[in-house]
Amino acid sequence: MTPCRLPAVLARARFKGERKLSAYELTDLLRAAYRDCVEQEARRIRVRLRDEQRAIDLGHEALSQYMRDAQHAANSAQIRRAATVAAKAIGTKHYRLITQYFAAGYFSTRQALQLDALRYAIDLADLSEADRDWALAAWLGTAATLVNAPGHTAQYLKPNNDHAYRRIRTRWIRSTWDAFQNELVALSQLVLTNGEAESRRSKRRPESSKEQ
Repeated sequence: MTPCRLPAVLARARFKGERKLSAYELTDLLRAAYRDCVEQEARRIRVRLRDEQRAIDLGHEALSQYMRDAQHAANSAQIRRAATVAAKAIGTKHYRLITQYFAAGYFSTRQALQLDALRYAIDLADLSEADRDWALAAWLGTAATLVNAPGHTAQYLKPNNDHAYRRIRTRWIRSTWDAFQNELVALSQLVLTNGEAESRRSKRRPESSKEQ
C-alpha cells in the first residue's frame, strides 16, 4: 500500500460503509491464515529470530551490536533483490516486505514477520469493503503502536544506553496480534456494523414516520 492511499483507508474506515463483522468475528476469521504464515516464515528465518532474542536478553551492548550488524534492504544488495522478487511474488512469499525493509530497527524481526503475516491474512480473507478498510486501518494502527521510534519515524531508536535499551526491549517484545485486536476494538467505536447503523437510523426517525 502506497503512502498516498493510507489517509484514504483511514477515512473510509472511519466514515464510509457499515461493518458486517464484530471485532471477535474478524479476528476469528483471520487467525488461522495469520498463524500459518507466521509459523512458515518463522521456520524460514529461525536462526535470525534466535540471534535477535539472544541479543535482546543479553543487554544493551549485545543488542546494539546486533542492530548494527543486521542486514536489511537499505544495506544489503541481496535483500534488495529479494525484496524486488517478493514485490512481484504471489502467496506468502509476497508478504515479506516489512521484514526485509524494517526488521531489526523499526520493529523486531518477529514483529515485522507478524505484521507481514497479518497483512497476508487480511488480503486472503473474503471481507466486505467496509470490513477490509477497518482491518487495514487497524493494521496501520498496530504498526504505529509497535514502531520503535521517538515520536516520529525519521529514524529508529538505538540502544546506546541502558535506558534506550529498556525502551526498545519493551517495544520489541509487544505482541503484534494483541495490538491488532486492541486497534480493532478502538476503531469499532467509530465504524458501525449493519445492525448498529440500522438501530441508530431507527432512533433518528420521526415518530410520525414510525407510525405510518
